[in-house]
Amino acid sequence: MKAHISITDDLADVFIIQALKEGYCNHLTGRTQERRNRHAEYMLHQSKLDNIEYAERFDRISQLILMYDEIELPILNTSYGLTGKIEQIARIREDMPAWFYSNEQLSREELSDDDAMKLKPIIMSAIKNINFREHYLSYIIERNSSIGKHYSTVYDMMYNHASGVFDEHLKSDAISGYSMLANHISISPDSPESCILYTHKVIITLVKNLLLYFSLNTLHECDYYSKVFADFSSEVNVNAAYGMVKTQISYIMEQQPAFESLSEIMTFKEKRKKELHDLREVVSSLEILLKKGSCEAAIQKAISDVRSANESLIKNTPTKRIAQIATYISVPISVVELLAFGTPFSMIIGVVGTIAQLTTDMNSKQSDWLFVAR
Repeated sequence: MKAHISITDDLADVFIIQALKEGYCNHLTGRTQERRNRHAEYMLHQSKLDNIEYAERFDRISQLILMYDEIELPILNTSYGLTGKIEQIARIREDMPAWFYSNEQLSREELSDDDAMKLKPIIMSAIKNINFREHYLSYIIERNSSIGKHYSTVYDMMYNHASGVFDEHLKSDAISGYSMLANHISISPDSPESCILYTHKVIITLVKNLLLYFSLNTLHECDYYSKVFADFSSEVNVNAAYGMVKTQISYIMEQQPAFESLSEIMTFKEKRKKELHDLREVVSSLEILLKKGSCEAAIQKAISDVRSANESLIKNTPTKRIAQIATYISVPISVVELLAFGTPFSMIIGVVGTIAQLTTDMNSKQSDWLFVAR
């Protein structure tokens, strides 16, 4: 694991909301606590998170703040500014590429056909885990397609110009939809135009989130959290595509300190510097073993060390069951080498995978694999 982690999407929203509530963040000219609280409530309403969901995401943020020296927030809205001691552990990234601040798809100058094809297996794997509404699925079927075929076709039409892939009906729906947007015409949520625009939005979001990871690492190495790549499924044919397996950190670290505020987390970090250093060291050692595909005995020993270090960290501290966010991504080395972005592929978020799943996957592998804990 690296010293810094960038967080986007749902966790970034909750971090900003909590920082506003505690007086660690300003929005535009709102520098009074009343204005901060008002905007925090607005953000909470917009996010549609209930109290349980908010608490779960705050637990995830708590874990990441403990495990990393600094939290970075590459967020679209530039009207926020952190203030006070929170700046010791977090910062808002304002040096993002121009395309990050646009809702439009990337141009060929920003993403070549060749690079788009190298990203496609990851994008398609992520799409398989999205729960689409019934009417949207009906639209796909009406266009004589499956989810996989639909997204593959639209992806190629958007980002693989040299392939010549074309679908007249999808193109017609898109032209009509974008024309309605340009002319400020209301679009029915169940219309073909709405459905194809949604498809475009999904692909644009996934592509930009993945490219953002690579962009961030050209500035300095960091780990990365993005909700859109939080859940993946295994591929049966491991040589054909990326196999990404979700696991739970709770199998190894069952408890974490119970925090109610960012202030409590910062105080805890200051008091438990040694214990946190020791935990990070054993987690990093386990990560190295996973990447190397080491023997089961060595991995089991490392898992035991992680448990022991975590027990030392939470000793004499109020605790709660840990947020189950960790996964590991298994990537065929041969495919990793195709990525031409000048940085290693390692979407590392968090810490560890489970030995049972690792053993199963390693026994069934058909090529060399890179195991990355996240």
